[in-house]
Amino acid sequence: MAASGWTQYSETQIREILELAKMGMQPADLARRYNVPVVVIHVWQTKYGGTSGESDASRLQRLRLEIDKLNQLVGELTVEHDQLDAKLAGKKE
Repeated sequence: MAASGWTQYSETQIREILELAKMGMQPADLARRYNVPVVVIHVWQTKYGGTSGESDASRLQRLRLEIDKLNQLVGELTVEHDQLDAKLAGKKE
C-alpha cells in the first residue's frame, strides 16, 4: 500500500473500519492495521459519524429541518418588520 493508500478505501470499507472503533478498538491500532495515519481515522469518524452515531444522511436531514425552522422565523420577522415600518410611515405623514 502506498503512503496515500487510505484513499483507496470505499465508504463501505471505512464504515466497517469505524465499526471496529465503536466496538472498542483504539484509533492507533486501527491506523496500524489498515496502514493509515491516526488522523485519517479521526477524520473518518467525523465525516462518517463513527463515534457520534449520526450518519451523514441523518445529520443532513436534521440540518435541513433546522434550516426550514430558521427560514420560517426569518419570514415571520420580515412580516413583523414590514408592519412596523408601515405604522411608522403612517405616523410621519
